[in-house]
Amino acid sequence: MSVIREILVEADIPEPAVHMLGRHAATTAQPGRLAAHAHGPSHEICYIARGVAHWWVEDEVHELTTGQLFITGPDERHGAVNAVMGPFVIYWMIVDLAERGLAAWDQAAGSLRRHWTRTAHAGAQMQDLFDGLLAEHRHDDALAAAQIHALVLEVLVASARACIAGPPAPVRTVSPAIRAVLTHMHTAIDAQEDVADWAAIADLAPSVFHPRFQAETGFTPAAYRNHLRVLRAQERLRAGPVSITRLAHDLGFPSSQYFATVFKRFTGLSPQQWRRGHQGHP
Repeated sequence: MSVIREILVEADIPEPAVHMLGRHAATTAQPGRLAAHAHGPSHEICYIARGVAHWWVEDEVHELTTGQLFITGPDERHGAVNAVMGPFVIYWMIVDLAERGLAAWDQAAGSLRRHWTRTAHAGAQMQDLFDGLLAEHRHDDALAAAQIHALVLEVLVASARACIAGPPAPVRTVSPAIRAVLTHMHTAIDAQEDVADWAAIADLAPSVFHPRFQAETGFTPAAYRNHLRVLRAQERLRAGPVSITRLAHDLGFPSSQYFATVFKRFTGLSPQQWRRGHQGHP
């Protein structure tokens, strides 16, 4: 299990309108890490750099994928479905968008305040901005505060432009070769296959197929196949009684123990725990 979590709070941030800035990167789900909360008069801008997030706000539930923004407004209660974080890489900033009498700030913050939407497609440049913000806080010189202010403004401008552009565009363009593999994975979810098999379907060399698949989907091939299997398992567990061993076998897992390990990696819960909370629910 690998978890990298970097959080800066008000005392660490020279930009007075920013109350928190952070990054969370995890290869497995983290239960209990994102319970219901709100941020008073501030907005929160979250960016999904890699993976899939299932988050709720008030009475809405959203599935977010690589490249998307998720924005919450003042006093809106929100959190992760089942309070589970990951597996994903996300960045976030909690910021007060009130006017400050600074022309550039008031223009950028005002635009986002007027035009923000719940979700938007921001693209990879947003990760560069957040990485730059976090890195700049490690500098101890007279220019750091000015650069942090400039980068915060860039995040606000990029977020406002993404929201103005409209609903999220398709996050990634999937080539016909990778689309063929995705279609196959959905229809042969229990198949015992590896990268060489999928590369053959795509008519690509394995060394070319693997990075292309990850670039176009945000998942490695094996992780995508396991993600599909976990989604199918959740459908079966929700529908009614089923043996965990039988479910693991039907989905192509070599053992119920490995199935439980993969299931918990994606959901933060064992199959039995997840079933107790969801059986019979739509």
